[in-house]
Amino acid sequence: MWRARLPARPQFGDGGGQPRTFPGIVDVAAGPGTLSILAAKDGHHAEALDFSPKMIAALQARAAAEELA
Repeated sequence: MWRARLPARPQFGDGGGQPRTFPGIVDVAAGPGTLSILAAKDGHHAEALDFSPKMIAALQARAAAEELA
């Protein structure tokens, strides 16, 4: 099993100008990380799991392109 961790992109909007994040999620059989990346962009800490190291590599490349890694 291979994994990648995506940090949450802080969201602003609590009225005090402080960044906030939401609970984490685990994306099982994540593939290229479509759902993990969406979750991280929305402020969740995402952990992606997949049996294929190639899929995790693709996820990490996409996350880097989105400035999430």
